[in-house]
Amino acid sequence: MITSGKYKTLIWAVIILIALNMATLLSLYFHTHQSTSLAKGSLEEISKDSVGRGAIFFGEQLGLNMEQMESFREIHREYNRSANQITRNLEMLRIEMIRELGEKHPDLQKINQTNHDFGKLHEELKNQTANYYLELKRICTPEQQQRLQQIFETIAQPPQRRQEWQGRRRGRGWDNN
Repeated sequence: MITSGKYKTLIWAVIILIALNMATLLSLYFHTHQSTSLAKGSLEEISKDSVGRGAIFFGEQLGLNMEQMESFREIHREYNRSANQITRNLEMLRIEMIRELGEKHPDLQKINQTNHDFGKLHEELKNQTANYYLELKRICTPEQQQRLQQIFETIAQPPQRRQEWQGRRRGRGWDNN
């Protein structure tokens, strides 16, 4: 039989265990809620600044300081705006070309004009990319400029050659080791 002293001890043990369980559950709830809101805040901050993965990547690879990073964000933002617009226009021309080629009697003059427009937009995109590179180079130190050159040379390589360095990007950066 359970004596009154043991009974009271067991009741207190159960109360303490329930309190510990509730504290643990509340702690987990608030911890996950806080982590989620912090993650959302970070994502909102990134999207507000229009930094994106490209800017973060360049910032890390080049070792940009805060002042350089601020300039870089603005350069990157402007480049993305113009390059994305050109890319959308190129996509519209591709669709237009495919539709015309699918016609029963395709108009060769329309096709040639679309090709001409496509070439002009492609030239404009290449000019934007060159200006982007020169603006980035302008804010970099001589060492960072060398690193930037390496990055752009690697990006300019055909996709087959890029596969050689894709696995090396994480952790070790762009070094030649």
